[in-house]
Amino acid sequence: LALITCPLFGPVAWWLGVAELNDIREGLAPRSGQSIAQVGWVLGIIGTALLALVALVLCAVIAFAILGALFGAA
Repeated sequence: LALITCPLFGPVAWWLGVAELNDIREGLAPRSGQSIAQVGWVLGIIGTALLALVALVLCAVIAFAILGALFGAA
């Protein structure tokens, strides 16, 4: 979901994937969900990386806009 609609879900997917994998290792969750938990974990990492990239680009655009307005670059 983070990759398609809302990048803010990336860190949530990462956290939930790790939590589920820990529960599987401790025997609190069935092993049948391990594959899906790993997929959620990996996609959460990718979604979080994309969120960070978008945030970096947005900060750079805002910084250049402010600098352009301050120094009259046209």
